[in-house]
Amino acid sequence: MRSPINIDVHAHYLPPECSDLLSGPGSGPEANARDSMSHMDARVRDMDTRSIDVQLLSVTAELTRPAVEDARRLNDATKTAIDRHPDRCAGLAIGPLEEPEEAARSWTWARWCIQAT
Repeated sequence: MRSPINIDVHAHYLPPECSDLLSGPGSGPEANARDSMSHMDARVRDMDTRSIDVQLLSVTAELTRPAVEDARRLNDATKTAIDRHPDRCAGLAIGPLEEPEEAARSWTWARWCIQAT
């Protein structure tokens, strides 16, 4: 019998190369340096400590309404993080909701990425 796996389905992620998308006090790369929100090596160590086998990465709540180009950056960076840890991470794509056609393209791209792996 196969052992059950522990999956964290609510794992916010801020790709470090996209930290400029946050603004205001207490945001940006220095705000996330203390934890694993942006740093995948720290995230995997935390997962091991907590006995989490897989995390489903989603963009941090402050970025849930990105512009078209920002959504592309976030999705590309999240895919890169997943590609580096394919046995530990999966992800949710984000789309620019104010631009429905672009949002649909974002999700089509994300679906293609899943099928390509």
